[in-house]
Formats: sequence, structure tokens, C-alpha cells
Amino acid sequence: MTEVLVMQSLITGVLLGTFYALFGLGLSIVWGITGFVNVAHGAFAVLAAYVAYFMVSIFQMDLVISSPLVVLFFLAFGYFLFKTLVRALIGKPMINTLIFFFGLFSLIYAISLVWFGTTFRMLITPLTFAGVNIHGIVLSLPRFTVGVLSAILYALSAWFFNKTKIGKAIRATAQSKDAAELMGIDTISMYTVAFGYGLAMAAFSGICIGILESFNPEAMMTLLPVAFAVCVLGGYGSIRGSLVAGLIIGILESIVSVFWPLYRAAVVSMAIIFTLLVRPRGIFGEV
Repeated sequence: MTEVLVMQSLITGVLLGTFYALFGLGLSIVWGITGFVNVAHGAFAVLAAYVAYFMVSIFQMDLVISSPLVVLFFLAFGYFLFKTLVRALIGKPMINTLIFFFGLFSLIYAISLVWFGTTFRMLITPLTFAGVNIHGIVLSLPRFTVGVLSAILYALSAWFFNKTKIGKAIRATAQSKDAAELMGIDTISMYTVAFGYGLAMAAFSGICIGILESFNPEAMMTLLPVAFAVCVLGGYGSIRGSLVAGLIIGILESIVSVFWPLYRAAVVSMAIIFTLLVRPRGIFGEV
């Protein structure tokens, strides 16, 4: 019985870890490339979950159709937000950016409470309560689907940043803004693409949260530490670091939730504290 629980925890942890990796990667890319610590990352994720929820419940749109639309909307909104407001923070002290994004988080949280209240909502799909039992190992189909989709999107993200011209330009900008400009790279445009990408990944992650569990505005506060843990443990701006960190946190959280459920919430905090004490740059402290 114990062996089955361990195996089930490992599989669940890997699926959860791929989702954490993608969620954290969105914050990590923005942090590593622009230097902005977007503490509103979790707020945008939950906001996207609400947008998807109302598209499904009010406009009767299929989640398969509405989800890409929500991600694209937040990609465009990230572009607009950077061009209109965030761009002015370039070159400013980090405390200024923290205050700005904390204010943005507070605004989104307050408006969400007024508009949506504290009622819990969930994105119901035909797979919501489905599962499969393989030799005693029970797998949730929604979690499996989210894990697989997260892994695919993560692989596409890694390909984009490592193989495409724009991706390489973004990485060059992260390594040295001045050198990138001397090479003819429009660094402001690279910042804009990176910020839009971050919000798009937050949107995708928020939809996944809505599929996996019920949510309300309070989820904005619980999601952000997970993204921070991935960034700190993996190394902010590191693509492979986000994957490794996400898997570590996902597996640890899954095992702890089975054998020591009362300490599940402490896994993320302990990961952040331990990394800052042992290796402040993270496992892969590079872009």
C-alpha cells in the first residue's frame, strides 16, 4: 500500500511540477529579462480564470475555444500595459517597480472582491470528476491533462527562447542591454514581448487552476509564493531552472500532502528559505 501511495505521489508530483514550472517561468522570464518583479503575477492568473469562467458560463463558449482566446487577450494586454505604464519604470530603482506592481496587485484584488465577491467558482469540464485506476494508482484526468498541456507549452517556450531569432534577441537583451543595443536589437521591444509572454503564461496557469480546483480572489495571494519559489529555486530568468524547480516543488508537495498533509503549505516557504540560505542565485542562476 505504501509503495502505491509513493508511486501515485511521484506521478502526481511530476504532473503538478510541470504546471508549476510553466507558471513560474512566466514570472521568471519577466524578472530575468526586464528586472521587474511582477508581484501581480498571481493576480493576473486568477483574473484570467474569472474571464474564462464567465466566457463559459455566460456566453456558453467551449473551454477549448475560450482558453486560447483568454491567453491571447492577456498577451495583448501585457503588450499594452508595458507600452503605456510599465515602460516608464525602466531604469528606476527596484523599490519603485515593487511599489507599482504591488499597487497593481492591490487594485486587481480589490476590484475582484467587489465584482466577484468571495464565492468559490470552478471551470467544470466533462473531465472534472473523471479518473483512471491503474493497478491501484489513481490518476485525476484533469490533473493529467493540465500536466501534459503544461509540458507541451513549456517545451514550445524553451524552443522559442533558444531557437528563434526573437527568442535569442530576448536572451541577449537579458545578458547585456547595452551590448544588445550595439548589435541593433530593439531592447524595448524585447522587454515588451517578454512582459506579454509573462502575462500569457499567467493566464494559461489561471485557467488550469480553475480546472483543477475552485477559486476566489483569495487565490491571488496563495499562487504568488509558488511562482516565487520556482524563480528563487531555479534561478530567475533560467528556463531549465524553472523546470527543475517546478518538478522538485511539485513532487515534494505531493509527497508531503499524502504523508504529512498539515505541512503541505510549508513546502513552498521552506524551498524559498533553504535556497536563499544555501544558494541565493538558485540552481541555475543564469538566463
